[in-house]
Amino acid sequence: MEQLHAFGYTSRATNSLGDEELVRLLDGARRFNEQNAITGKLIAFRDEAGSVRAFAQWIEGPFDALQACTERIHSDDLHVDIQIEWSGSVRERRFSDWSMWLEDAPQSDSDEHERHLFDPGPAALV
Repeated sequence: MEQLHAFGYTSRATNSLGDEELVRLLDGARRFNEQNAITGKLIAFRDEAGSVRAFAQWIEGPFDALQACTERIHSDDLHVDIQIEWSGSVRERRFSDWSMWLEDAPQSDSDEHERHLFDPGPAALV
């Protein structure tokens, strides 16, 4: 069985994103992830006007697939200031039923959401 890896990061939206741009981004991510055995969760942090201003994401899957996915993330011009929060091997998937689960959250709650997202828990660490 191939070793699973995970990668967690935060980033800022280049420009404020509306729902249409977010859906387009999510659709592309889900297609890529389904084709490459990647699962994960994306948190879109919204400002008071409802525009997406920042992201936090956890992705998991085979190492080579994650490498290709992170290259896509780094080359995507929808966001900047990518900060790696966690990267390493995991024993099991945390989001096995989701090619990409989306959660909307107010930007004011980002610290709490990020703390939970980037803690894979002792059972998941290899």
